[in-house]
Amino acid sequence: MKEKKENSKSAVLKWKSWKHKLYLLEQTKRQLQVNIRSTNFSEELPGGSHVSVFQEYQKLLDNLEVYDQYIQMYQTVINHLENCINVILDDEEKKAVMIYANYPRYGDGPIRVDEAAKEGMSQAEFHRIAAEAFKKLDAIYILDKSLIKL
Repeated sequence: MKEKKENSKSAVLKWKSWKHKLYLLEQTKRQLQVNIRSTNFSEELPGGSHVSVFQEYQKLLDNLEVYDQYIQMYQTVINHLENCINVILDDEEKKAVMIYANYPRYGDGPIRVDEAAKEGMSQAEFHRIAAEAFKKLDAIYILDKSLIKL
C-alpha cells in the first residue's frame, strides 16, 4: 500500500509540535553526553537489580548517533516548511498560516477567527486567505514519508 503524502496544512498544524520535539531531542542528547563524562557505573550498588537499569542506560549512551538521525530529520522537515512559507507567501498569508500554527487543535476554529479579527481580517477573509496560502504551499511542499528513513 502506498503511503499518503502529507499536505501543507497538516504540516503547519504539526509545526510547533515538531519544533518542541526537536528541542527535547537536542536537550536529551546534551544531557546524555554530559552523563557519559560524569557517571561511573558500578554493579556493586546496594539494593535490588540495578544491573538491568545500568544496561538500559548504557544502550542509550552507546546509541547517541540515533539522536543525531532524529535531530537531522526534524531539522530538515522544519526548515523545508519554514523556507516554503517564507519564500512564497505574502505577509497576509503568513499571518493566516501563523494563526493556524499557533492554534493547531481541531476545536480551535473560533480562537483562530478571533485572532484573525485582531489582525484586521474578517472570518470570510481569513478563511479565503488561509485557503489560498495552503493552496500555494501544497504546490511546492511535498513531504513523502516513505523518503524519510530512520
